[in-house]
Amino acid sequence: MGAGHLEYGLSLYTNTGADTAYSNSDYLGGSFTATFTSLGDTTRLIVISTFEGESYTSRVDIIATYEYFPDATGGSQMGSGPGGLQFNIDPGVTISGMDTNIDGTSGPGPNIAAVTVNNTADSIIISANTSNLTGDPLIEVVPPDTTAPTVDELVAHYATIADFSLTGGNYSDVTWGSLANPVVVYSNSATRLEGTTAGYGILAIDGSLKMENSTAWYGLVLVNNTDGLAAFSAEGTPEIYGSIMMTSDTTTTATMEGTVSIYYSSEAMGTASTAFSDATAANGGGGGGTTMTISEKIYYE
Repeated sequence: MGAGHLEYGLSLYTNTGADTAYSNSDYLGGSFTATFTSLGDTTRLIVISTFEGESYTSRVDIIATYEYFPDATGGSQMGSGPGGLQFNIDPGVTISGMDTNIDGTSGPGPNIAAVTVNNTADSIIISANTSNLTGDPLIEVVPPDTTAPTVDELVAHYATIADFSLTGGNYSDVTWGSLANPVVVYSNSATRLEGTTAGYGILAIDGSLKMENSTAWYGLVLVNNTDGLAAFSAEGTPEIYGSIMMTSDTTTTATMEGTVSIYYSSEAMGTASTAFSDATAANGGGGGGTTMTISEKIYYE
C-alpha cells in the first residue's frame, strides 16, 4: 500500500519540486501520511500507511543535481555546427580565461582556457589569433559532453523560467538586473545591445547577438544561432565577464571589432548561478532544471 503513495510523492517532487507533506485519513479503508525532510543535498520522503491494523513505512532518499546550469570551460565556448567555425577578430580584442573579478581585479581562480572548441580543426582556426588570448591553456579542445544539455537545450529551458522574455530587436541604454539581484533574460530572435545597455545573470538567445558601444554583460551568455547571421558580433568597447557559449545550426561565426573584451569570471558565473536558482524557484517551480537521483529506496513493515 505504501509503495503507491511513495511513487506518487516521488513523481510530484521530481516534476514540480513540491515538498509539502500530504496525507489521506480515509484511503481505500486505510490511511497514509507522507513527509519530506531536507538532509543537506538529499531530500528524504517517508510514507507511513495503515491498513487493516497493520502499519507500513516506505522511504526514499532523493539527491537533486542541477543539470541546466553548465560549467564554464572557457572564457568563450564555441560549438562549430555542421558548417564549421569562422572566427574574425581585430588586434584590440581580448579573450581571457584568467579568472577576473567584475571590478577587473584578479579572481580566486583557478584559471581556464581562453577559448574551448569541439574539435581540432576549429582549434587550428582559433590558433591564428593567439595574440588576442590569455588563458591556461590558450585553446582547448573539449568534445561535447553527451550526458549534458546542449546549448539549444539550455536556451530552451531558460526560456521557460525567464524573468524577461524579449522578441529580439534593438535595446539601448537598458539595464536588466543588478549584482545583488541577477536575472534570466531570454530573446527569441536576433538581438542587438547598444549604448550603455548592461545585464547581470543569464542572457539566452535563440538567434544571434550583437553588442555595440559600451554594452556589458556580467554572467553567462548563450547563443543558439538559428537565423543565419553571425552567432556573436561586437564592435566598440563591449565587455562580457563570466563566459559566452555559442553554437549554430549552420556555421558558427564570431566577429569582433574594436576593443571587445571577454573575461572568464567565477564571480560573474556565481551571479549567473544565483539568477538561475532564483528564476527556477520564482518562474519554473522548485524542481525545474533538476535531475533526481534515487540513492536509496526501502519498503518495510
